[in-house]
Amino acid sequence: FSNFFLEISHDGSGLWVAVGFAGEIQTSSDGTTWTQRTAAGSYSDYFYGIAHNGSNLWCAVGATGEIQTSPDGITWTQQTEAGGFSNIFNEIAHDGSSLWCAVGETGEIQTSPDGATWTQQTADAGYSSTFRGIDYDGSGLWCAVGETGEIQTSPDGITWTARTADAGYSSTFRKIAHDGSGLWVAVGNTGEIQTSPDGITWTARTADNSYSSKFYGIAHDGSGLWCVVGASGEIQTSLDNNRVILDKGRVQLENTNDTINIRNFLLALGPSNWTARNSVYSNTYYGVAYNGSNLWCVVGNSGEIRTSPDGYAWTERTAASAYSGEFRGIAYNGSNLWCAVGQSGEIQTSPDGTTWTQEIEADAPFAGTFYGIAYNGSNLWCAVGNTGEIQTAPDATTTWTAETADNSYSNTFNGIAHDGSGLWCAVGNSGEIQTSPDG
Repeated sequence: FSNFFLEISHDGSGLWVAVGFAGEIQTSSDGTTWTQRTAAGSYSDYFYGIAHNGSNLWCAVGATGEIQTSPDGITWTQQTEAGGFSNIFNEIAHDGSSLWCAVGETGEIQTSPDGATWTQQTADAGYSSTFRGIDYDGSGLWCAVGETGEIQTSPDGITWTARTADAGYSSTFRKIAHDGSGLWVAVGNTGEIQTSPDGITWTARTADNSYSSKFYGIAHDGSGLWCVVGASGEIQTSLDNNRVILDKGRVQLENTNDTINIRNFLLALGPSNWTARNSVYSNTYYGVAYNGSNLWCVVGNSGEIRTSPDGYAWTERTAASAYSGEFRGIAYNGSNLWCAVGQSGEIQTSPDGTTWTQEIEADAPFAGTFYGIAYNGSNLWCAVGNTGEIQTAPDATTTWTAETADNSYSNTFNGIAHDGSGLWCAVGNSGEIQTSPDG
């Protein structure tokens, strides 16, 4: 498949489903391996929206009034839209209990209790342009947005009320989402971002860097972070409606006038509240890690290592063998060992963050820079660096073994992580991403 995917959704328990052009449906249990599925009725037009009801049903909508449902994402069944609607459904959502709602062109709104039987509803004020997005807040309110700055809300999906966008916005809202706790955010053309605590009163916000193209998607992580995406590869984030701007050693919360001096690192006290913590050290820190219970450790230039039990009070530690190069990464194995890596193939370990020991790299001595280090949670460390370097060790204190990157990759790996169950992922320059089940 080499055309466009237009929407993706997750069922909350283990399955991704992506839909798009030419009736495309693909599923994945891990986001890595995808399987093509067959739309019902030889449907070959566009699917624009996909959602799951949280328990046992997927529903996809698209062009020519298409509605298809599936209990498992594999076997799909065509359903009949209400009123002979034959234009485009752009989006579909479920309230998590008993109601589906789909919206589309010509002000179309249709609802269903089961995904099979659909009923046309009437948009407020004779709205007949295109609805682009819809979402539910989890506690009693639907909100749909669309062209000409349209915003409409409903307590039940049946009776709809037109609301007024802020600042006379009259272009197209393309998506809307709710954070599950009290905030709606709608995004659209001309870099438009508007927020509302209740779906009724809306406030225009300012996109970063004077972005004025189209925002196409928005999502919330459930704990404080919004992310919007748009044309030209645009990605912007916001913490609880207060955008945090880091610029020239200062931090500013966009929706306040507060600025905080910053020197070395920030400690997050909450999604919108940041406090600068200073230290005597005035060079660069490159890595930070936590042991999961009582110790932070940061590493940086000039062989710098510092530890803290709380993120407030920091103590300088001494690297082994008078090492004075750059430490670029640090990680903890979850039980009894820290490992820091850096320039000149440096690998140092510590059982407590205080006393450090210089280790010996792999059988082919690596003299470049390690940029990342991670542990798989059970029996393997993996460090990556420039010239495509990958090295592994079962306990970090004994023998390291050089591994071979795929496709003879010889540029720089900048980071590595493990998913805790079976997959390593390393990333680097030139958009490089490599994965491994065993390191």
